[in-house]
Amino acid sequence: MPVTCPNCGNGDSKQTILRMPWPGASTGGGQASLLRCPACTCGFVHPAETADYGAEPTGGESALAFYLQQGAGLWGIASNLSDLRRPAGTRLLEIGCGFGFGLDFARRALGWTVLGLDPSPFAAAGRLQLGLPIESRYLLADDPDLGDRFDVVMASEVIEHVASPPAVVRALRTAMRNAGTLLLTTPDVAAVEPATSPGVLVPLLSVGYHLVLQSAASLTGLLRDAGFVEVDVRRAGGGQLTARCRNGPATREPGAAVTDLAPREQYRRYLHDAAQTVDRDGDLWFGLTARAYREAVNAADSAAADIEWDAFSAACRRRFGFDPEAAAMANSDTAEQSLEKLVVREPLCLGPVLLFRAFHRLHGGEPRTAVEGLLAHAVDASNRLRQALQDIGSDDADAEDLGWVAAAEALLCAAERGARDVPERFALLGPSPNDALVRRDGHSLRTEHYQRRIFVSLVNAARFEEAERLAHVVAATEARAALPGVLLDDDELDVLFCAAARELQWPKGTAGRALDLLGQLRAACEAARAAGRLGSAATLPEPARDTEILALEILGRSGEADALRQKQARK
Repeated sequence: MPVTCPNCGNGDSKQTILRMPWPGASTGGGQASLLRCPACTCGFVHPAETADYGAEPTGGESALAFYLQQGAGLWGIASNLSDLRRPAGTRLLEIGCGFGFGLDFARRALGWTVLGLDPSPFAAAGRLQLGLPIESRYLLADDPDLGDRFDVVMASEVIEHVASPPAVVRALRTAMRNAGTLLLTTPDVAAVEPATSPGVLVPLLSVGYHLVLQSAASLTGLLRDAGFVEVDVRRAGGGQLTARCRNGPATREPGAAVTDLAPREQYRRYLHDAAQTVDRDGDLWFGLTARAYREAVNAADSAAADIEWDAFSAACRRRFGFDPEAAAMANSDTAEQSLEKLVVREPLCLGPVLLFRAFHRLHGGEPRTAVEGLLAHAVDASNRLRQALQDIGSDDADAEDLGWVAAAEALLCAAERGARDVPERFALLGPSPNDALVRRDGHSLRTEHYQRRIFVSLVNAARFEEAERLAHVVAATEARAALPGVLLDDDELDVLFCAAARELQWPKGTAGRALDLLGQLRAACEAARAAGRLGSAATLPEPARDTEILALEILGRSGEADALRQKQARK
């Protein structure tokens, strides 16, 4: 199809990536194609027209409630700003700032001077609720009203919405001081593939809104063509590209940051402090407090987590009339709910928060049996939210991802109590939504991690036949152990030990096979300790020696067993 690429101007025929429904006059409310440019490698929608961003979004006020409570990717915004390590007084301009979380973080946590441009209702709400200087308009090509140039210009999830990315990037550059920095994030067209989960793919495509999807190569070329001389484009998580670039070489060091706090701790403090300044029990308060709670749990800061949880659960009782941790929660059904109805029934962040409540209690030493029901509620709440979002043509990658984690954690609970058919139930769960986006050494991370943990739990529960259905986990671990220079993770070391122990305890096992596995474990632990990794590498050698002695005795090799005992006694 010979169509002009809006990103680079190439007029050659384009490959169709996919067809999709597209609202608007240009298609007559019909279909449009996502085409791939052979020259710059971006993807773009044809035919298409720019949406009216001053109009109320699909979902209305409930869409804003979702964004505040759950949808906004605050850490990604905050970390990009923190990483610049700029001093207080830095001037930030954010284009398409939305509600203004980036502006608020920069102003409150970094001490910067900020200005936002955005004509949307979300921006009007942020101007009111956060007291931010946001102008309800678009950026002009040579904007006379911006005054002095800015040290930092940010456009987070903006250029995919515009019909001419080159014009917008040139306008961004003119708003910057010499040696200023542009921060830009946008969806990665490489993530548009069958393996990408709906929670990532649906927001990435944002049918009716996203017009041009960049590749790493096309974004690099776009920025260089606009005159940026230092361009760094990287693939981030969740099918996103992040770019950092300069007008010209830095003429001076940016100076000391306003705080010596680590970025994650700085972000945690921002969430907590900001929640104290907004209306209690409102959507913004719930979103800030839920995120602060998750951060505290992740940081293993139990005291802070207790404070955030107590505040969240009390507000949930006040606003929604139920205890979020109750065993028989009134909202635990999965009946169809519109977003408008769901937002008055429960916090839209409930699913992820309940998952982190389970982690919080596990960190406190409670047994897994105590949180299995909580994990089931987390799955149900995440599914309710996603169903309501899908009804308005949207989705949420975080709720999808953490709903999967909650389901996997619940199956791990079942494995620890020796339940039947856990491997089959895990297979029905399907791979982790992140597996197509985050990989290491050519194999997936999270799915195999849970398979390993389930294998270990089944062996510990003496469910040896059940564990055999995950025999591929042992084979994969052995294959990685054989690779030169590869250090096994703790759960992989645990797999080798439990596989060896199982060989000595079930009728189909052999002591010879156990010794082989223990030899691999010994070598892997030595490599890990030499690299400064402790964890299982420090705790497994002693029980592994006991298991090796038992295997040697079973094989009638008593002399070797005695020698190993003596060696162990000398240590």
